[in-house]
Amino acid sequence: NHHAFVQAIDAEYCSPTALSSSGGARTGSSSKTGDGESSDESPDISSVDIDELLKRIRHHVLVNRIRVEEFIQDFDPLRHGSIPTSRFRMGLSAMGQQHLTETQILAIIDRYADDTRKGNVWWISFFADIDKVFTQRGLEKTPTAVLPPAETYHMPKPGATDWTTVNKDKQMELDDVMQKMRWKTNQRRILAKPCFQDFDRHNIGYVTRSQLHQCLTYLSLNGTPAEVDLVYGKFSDDTGFNYLRFLEKLQPSEVQEQKYLKRIEDLKLTNKEKVR
Repeated sequence: NHHAFVQAIDAEYCSPTALSSSGGARTGSSSKTGDGESSDESPDISSVDIDELLKRIRHHVLVNRIRVEEFIQDFDPLRHGSIPTSRFRMGLSAMGQQHLTETQILAIIDRYADDTRKGNVWWISFFADIDKVFTQRGLEKTPTAVLPPAETYHMPKPGATDWTTVNKDKQMELDDVMQKMRWKTNQRRILAKPCFQDFDRHNIGYVTRSQLHQCLTYLSLNGTPAEVDLVYGKFSDDTGFNYLRFLEKLQPSEVQEQKYLKRIEDLKLTNKEKVR
């Protein structure tokens, strides 16, 4: 039964022979109530901050260097700029947005809905809004335009604390805690990273709160619960405690001197002297 197979994969596909349990035609978004009235079961998209969601997608596209157009334009062979919502969903999934909820996807579809073609989405408008992290369309017509730096589109990870909004006393207290830990690691020549890596089996750069306590205790860097909470709040997000960021502040890596440029300048001076 290929109709049932396609229906299981694509929720918007409606088989001409598929019937609901009540004997009526199956629909994708409504069902019959006990009184015979249809009730819309579509999610409420008003709770989705669409601007924040698009910023998250731009951040993902920027840090992973994703060309959005390459994942969607093949669904639009005639280059109308509009494709069915089912194809648009496939494009979102192909570009790495499988984690989006149904409500978030519907909010994006509603933002870029094609009013002239029911069930279609203006993917070209979506592409223009997302791809501006790399360049501005039509830039050749306005060569003097100033583009915002790429850092403008960087977003903190979900759940991360914006430390610029924290009061000064708390920031100073955290600085004191980090300074005390830094002094201990330098004084005792402690190599902290392997301890965290032992807990990070999948090498994602995160550990849990309890694992952080164990590492600090093992390294003799443990402080009061309030101090550990400060450190955890600074370097944690929804994924967990980012120990790579913590270690970069605790034991900053030495800045490597760029000797190549200096070498080039020396060669230029040497060549000038030879010419003379």
